[in-house]
Amino acid sequence: MLFENIFYSRIINFLILFFFLLFFQSLISDWITIKGARLDLGIFILVYLALNYGATEAVIFGFIWGLLLDVFNPSLLGLGTLTKVILGFALANFKSQLYFETSLPRALIIFGAVVFNELIYNLVALNANFTSLANIFFRFTLPSALYTSLVGTLFWLWRDRTHTLKAGVK
Repeated sequence: MLFENIFYSRIINFLILFFFLLFFQSLISDWITIKGARLDLGIFILVYLALNYGATEAVIFGFIWGLLLDVFNPSLLGLGTLTKVILGFALANFKSQLYFETSLPRALIIFGAVVFNELIYNLVALNANFTSLANIFFRFTLPSALYTSLVGTLFWLWRDRTHTLKAGVK
């Protein structure tokens, strides 16, 4: 009974998720980068939490994940945290107005979240230098948003299919 409660604990699940994300970001992320397009797994998980759980989980995750990423760039400490908290809060509070039951809206939400996060971060980091921002946007932000949307959509299709199969078995 004790181990059963531990496995279902949200805190333990969040810690496992953060360790996985740190492992992914530090070791695996560079291997699966495709011509500058990086998989932003943190933003995908933030969107997933905001749409499936709520504002509290999304904001806490966004704060901790943003702070962990900001530690690697202390000159902009707090900027990543701020963008991720705003993103998690906005998505969780506006999810009742969003239709995300099919794959295309989910992909568009992930795409928009990645673009928002990257645009705000790069706008402040580059001191509103729009020439550099446009270059980064077309070379890195759009491909990364498409890549993350594709992987997120594949995950949601897989999740929906496994839940459908489990529901059919019962």
